[in-house]
Amino acid sequence: DNPEKVKPTIPMNYISADKAIPPFLIIHGNKDRLVPFGQSVMLFDALKKAGKEAEFYQLKGADHGGSPFWTEPVLDIVEQFVRKYL
Repeated sequence: DNPEKVKPTIPMNYISADKAIPPFLIIHGNKDRLVPFGQSVMLFDALKKAGKEAEFYQLKGADHGGSPFWTEPVLDIVEQFVRKYL
């Protein structure tokens, strides 16, 4: 009902090819009950379309946060990402 109030809250509105931003690592559970998984898909798509560095991982069966995000494989992904862009 109020697109002018919503617009500043949408991260994709701040992404453009000419704007410098850091690399993004997106890890999202596909069973997230708080933030719809599709929002991360839209963010990733916008980043790639603007030519930005971004990696996206789906955690199958994971909800919003919690132990699935602290497993060794996920921590390895985070470590590799940080090392890649340091």
